[in-house]
Amino acid sequence: EETETPAGEPTEVRVPDGGVISIADRFALYRDGLAALEAGAAPTAKEWTEPLVVMLLPYFPQALGMAAARLFGCSALGCLYGGRIANLLVYALLAYFTMKNLRRWRGVFLAVLFLPLSVYLAASLNYDAQLLGLYALAASLLLREDFGKKELRAFLITVVLMNIAKPWINLLWLPGL
Repeated sequence: EETETPAGEPTEVRVPDGGVISIADRFALYRDGLAALEAGAAPTAKEWTEPLVVMLLPYFPQALGMAAARLFGCSALGCLYGGRIANLLVYALLAYFTMKNLRRWRGVFLAVLFLPLSVYLAASLNYDAQLLGLYALAASLLLREDFGKKELRAFLITVVLMNIAKPWINLLWLPGL
């Protein structure tokens, strides 16, 4: 429950146990927590649980595009678009390999890969664009008429790349074999 000033700005919050915490008190708690975290004395502080590769690798194409834009002297907006273009290029490359794998279902995959939402996602800084491209590639490998050792290796590499971006959930692709 918040109390407000006449201008509608919150001044304090009533917590369930009946106490009142002002905004100043909240900032003080926040600063105390940061100080404890920096000193290593915060009881709630814990190390990250994901491997570093999971947190960095999915953003590598975007970072590479931003770095390239920075090398060419682009502004912050130019760097943003550099990252978006790099992400779109990775998505287009994955879409190309998806189409190359298919004899049937090309129309369906083409329609899904180039839905407005898919293209919008592909041209963003979100790593889910890579996942969408990898999903299409994995599905196209499973739908090949001639599935041999080469395709199995490519499928397993694709599943590994998907699991680097989103661990565990993408293991559900393995029963597709």
